Amino acid sequence: MGKIKFYWSIVSPPSRVVKLVLDILKIPADEVEIDVMNGGSRSPEYLKVNPEGKVPAIDDNGLILTESRAIIQYLVEKYGKDDSLYPRDLAARALVHSRLYFDNGSLWPLLHEVYGPLFYGEEVNPDSVKRVQENMQSVEGFLQKNKWIAGPNLTIADISFACIIAGLQPLFDFDISPYPKTVAWLKECSKSIPNYKLIEEGDRVLKIEMDKIPKKS
Repeated sequence: MGKIKFYWSIVSPPSRVVKLVLDILKIPADEVEIDVMNGGSRSPEYLKVNPEGKVPAIDDNGLILTESRAIIQYLVEKYGKDDSLYPRDLAARALVHSRLYFDNGSLWPLLHEVYGPLFYGEEVNPDSVKRVQENMQSVEGFLQKNKWIAGPNLTIADISFACIIAGLQPLFDFDISPYPKTVAWLKECSKSIPNYKLIEEGDRVLKIEMDKIPKKS
């Protein structure tokens, strides 16, 4: 059985999610870095891997998977030594799924919509930021009764959320201080997620790339 081939970019938060899970599970992988800031994900070679032209993707002995949340569920299910990150208990797993669906269906696409103009040198509409605030209020609500996003223990949902929320302040100057539960949770993530520094390094590199984008007048 060969190594997993892992297509990713450090500037991509979903890529970092998969990278962190690979590291936590100590899964050896051949990493292929895709230069997404310069069109690498739209190259003919990569489009054969993922016709959507997005990272991350994995090739596990011929099984090609895209979408970070699907990938990490697969990795933990197949390679995890226990179910701590992805509980087998039906109710606990359903809660993890619920949070990941919120992440994939609301949190992540909304950030794309609101802050996407920055990647084209355009300004963000201040009114649209209110919708991000509403989403963050939902995240704050998830943490009212639990230490972690999907219950009493750290799961793959926390890793996925952390890779997005950690970048709000350094990348978009979004103030998360009005959400104290979220601030405390993110601090706990920084201590509990192995190699958390990858998230910070990815945001640092992405900010450098964003600063290179010419501003439209």
